Amino acid sequence: MVESWRHLNPDVNAALKFVATHGVEMACMGGVNAGANRLHLSDGCGGTGAAKRVDQKHGGVPVPAVLPAVQDMLVEEGVRERVEVSVDGGVLTGEHALKLMLLGADRVGFGTSLLMAVGCSMLRQCHLAGPQPGDTTGKRRQGCTLGVATQDPALVARFTGKSRHVTRLLRHVAGEVRALMAANGVRRLSDVIGRRDLLEKRTDLA
Repeated sequence: MVESWRHLNPDVNAALKFVATHGVEMACMGGVNAGANRLHLSDGCGGTGAAKRVDQKHGGVPVPAVLPAVQDMLVEEGVRERVEVSVDGGVLTGEHALKLMLLGADRVGFGTSLLMAVGCSMLRQCHLAGPQPGDTTGKRRQGCTLGVATQDPALVARFTGKSRHVTRLLRHVAGEVRALMAANGVRRLSDVIGRRDLLEKRTDLA
C-alpha cells in the first residue's frame, strides 16, 4: 500500500502504526523500506473503550522495552534520518516524555492524560451508546455519561471540559521538559533524541 502511495505521489506523508511487541523492529524496517517516513509505536497502556478488554490489557508491551531496539536497527541500517519515530502509551509527565526521547522517539503522543484533562473518567464504555442488543423496548444504553465522546444532546450538555485545560496541561509538561534539559545543560530537544547514554540506571530497584 505504501509503495502504491509513493507511485501516485512521491511526496506523500506515509505513516505506519505498530503495536510495541518484541521483534517489532523488523516490521519497522520493512515499513521504511516500503517508503514510510514515519513510524508510530503504541503499547498496551491506555487505549479507548472501544477496544476489546483483552486488547486493552494485553495488546503490547511497554514502549520503552522495544524502542531502543527500533532505534538501534534504524541507525545500523543507515535509515534513521529518513524516518520520524513517534510513540504513545500512558505518557503523563514531561519526565516520562523526555525519557522516551532519550530512548529514540522524535515525538511523543498524549492521549489518556488529555482526555482526563477535559473531564474523562475512563469508564471504558465509549462504544456502548445506542440500542441494547436484543432489547425490543427501545431503551438505549449510555456510553460516555460525562459527554466527552458522545453525540447524545442530553449527555453533551453535561460536558464541562475546556480547551484551556488541555493547553494548561501541555504547557506544564513542556515546562517540565525544559527544566530537566536545563538542569543537564541541554539547549535543544533535538540534541537528546536517542541519547541513552544520558540515562542512569536506578540502583534501588530489585
